[in-house]
Amino acid sequence: MVKPGQTNGPSRPLSVKVGPFIYKITYREDMDPFREFCGMSHHDDLEIWIKISDEVKMKEIMTHELMHTIIHIYGGSPPDGADLPQERTVNALGFGWLQVMQDNPQIVEYLTREVD
Repeated sequence: MVKPGQTNGPSRPLSVKVGPFIYKITYREDMDPFREFCGMSHHDDLEIWIKISDEVKMKEIMTHELMHTIIHIYGGSPPDGADLPQERTVNALGFGWLQVMQDNPQIVEYLTREVD
């Protein structure tokens, strides 16, 4: 079982806690050969796949997939009954991203580390 905060090789995180869920992060050489996906979020399996490439691109892919995961988990109705898609998205990302950063300092460290 992958635990929150576990890392791989050059401090690449192997898991991330989003809301009450722990997602396993897998770095893959192979992705869907018929599509040009660089990352995938599998919510039913609690997995995030990231295509192995240069570190800057992998950080962008991780951030992108975390946004999908945050919206999936926190993407309920916005406060005060507002029904604007942008407000719903920003609300989910505001609460979700704050929680992800607080519960996963290894993700913050990895994403903000300078790349040579």
